[in-house]
Amino acid sequence: MAPSPANSFYATAGEMFNPAKAGEQVEIHCNKLIASKTKLPPFSKVSDDLIGDGCLYFHEQLKGHAREGSKIDLPQLLLAVSIAKPEFGAAALKTIWAPVSSVDAEK
Repeated sequence: MAPSPANSFYATAGEMFNPAKAGEQVEIHCNKLIASKTKLPPFSKVSDDLIGDGCLYFHEQLKGHAREGSKIDLPQLLLAVSIAKPEFGAAALKTIWAPVSSVDAEK
C-alpha cells in the first residue's frame, strides 16, 4: 500500500495494541508509542509521561492475562486500564475503535 496517514495509523495501532504482537514483545517499546503519537491522533493531547506510564501498565496487564492463559478481550482490558490510567485508556480505546474504512461515510 502507498504510504498515507491512514496506513500509518493502522500499522502503528496494530503494532501497539494487537494483543498477539504486543504480548510477544520481550522489550516494551513505550518510547516508540510516544514517538508515534503524531500518527495516532487520540494520543496527540496526552503527555509523554502519561503515555509511558499507561503503556507500561497496559503491557503488565496484557502479560498477566497471557500468563494466566485467559482469552484476551482487548476492549475489556483497555476499559480496565482506563480505571487506573484514564488518559492512556481513553486514547487507546479511541485508537482501537477507529473505523477501518470510511466507505459507508463516503456513500
